[in-house]
Amino acid sequence: MSLAHLNCSTADKPGAQMPRGPSSLHQIGLAIIGVALFVSTVAAQPHDPPPAYTETIAQALAEFDGHRYAEARALFVRAHALYPNARTLRGLGVVEFELQHYGVAADYLRDALAADERRLDGEMRTSTEALLARTRVFLDDIELALQPSAARVLVDGVPVALAGGHLVVQVGDHMFEIEADGYRPERRALSAQGGRTTRLEIVLQPLASAAPRTDAATPLTAATTQAADESAASATTPAPRPNLLGVVLGGSGVAGLATAFGLWGYQLHLERAYRTEVDQGRDATRARAELDGFESVPLGVGAAGAALSTLALPWLLPEHASTPAWSLALGAIGAATVVAGTALLITHAKCSRYDVLGRCTDLDATTRVGGLLVEAGLPFAAVPVAYWLRGGRTGAEQRVALRFGPATFSTVWSGRF
Repeated sequence: MSLAHLNCSTADKPGAQMPRGPSSLHQIGLAIIGVALFVSTVAAQPHDPPPAYTETIAQALAEFDGHRYAEARALFVRAHALYPNARTLRGLGVVEFELQHYGVAADYLRDALAADERRLDGEMRTSTEALLARTRVFLDDIELALQPSAARVLVDGVPVALAGGHLVVQVGDHMFEIEADGYRPERRALSAQGGRTTRLEIVLQPLASAAPRTDAATPLTAATTQAADESAASATTPAPRPNLLGVVLGGSGVAGLATAFGLWGYQLHLERAYRTEVDQGRDATRARAELDGFESVPLGVGAAGAALSTLALPWLLPEHASTPAWSLALGAIGAATVVAGTALLITHAKCSRYDVLGRCTDLDATTRVGGLLVEAGLPFAAVPVAYWLRGGRTGAEQRVALRFGPATFSTVWSGRF
């Protein structure tokens, strides 16, 4: 029965009489029920998105496909303001994941799964749950037990709010600063490994009774457990050991550089033998051919060693909340070595002695010791650069990890670029 039929009165029909008693009340009750059903049906229908919403979503998807994630995020935010729903929340979560903002991505993805407007279902819901699970690999849950409980918490210099004493941070080095009025502040360094729960207990000392101390960060003592392990044991967080891949690459690089200098010594021997034969007037054709064939070998081996040593740095360098002073010293030594090698290359590039066939017999010009010095200095000069690329104390993820799985072998780099 339609609403029009329920609202129709028999008095409108020719020759009809007005009904009385229960019959009239029955029709009025049916009309009220019909109106209520109609209103509830209309309210249950999903809201139609405004015209600008569809166009904004299309633009956001185009920016995402072009790997312009910051632009895509801005457009998804605009679309969500126009029409809040689960799909826009999911889009924001995916974009934040690509931007390596894993904590923010996890919040958006959880909201998307819980949203009723344009509810996620089927494959879209399954993929969202899978992506949410991936974010947890790059996040640590920090359980803070503070005295006083009203103490303020800053992570990497940014104030944060605790949810039930818990905080989520991305993998990498972080600096926790705990402050409260009337208490001496505390600073703790934390290296988040990903997929773990860490309990951090900090008791601030009142200013009146606090013993003198330096401003240097104290090492973190915490109970660290795997996320799947419900039992926590108190222990000092161990310093991360060098990655096996880094050890292999670094060892191969050092061996390559050492071999290059050994080959350079042999090259000097060949050049002296050649010069002796030339000075004595003997046929030096064979010695010259051997020397010509060997001239670029030390530089080639040294270049390979320098490349492997530099490539190994992200896996070998210890985690640190900022660029350490010793890395700057190594960088200065490496830079000075590179400058010295470059100067030798420039000053000794011109040959001053030639044989009767017009070939160079200048020892400095043919050995190219300057090139070897440049190759040896590059890995040292790259040490502070590697720390800078990790992001310093910006709060960004600062870890290089080699991950193995039943069917995966991948390297994860998260830093400035």
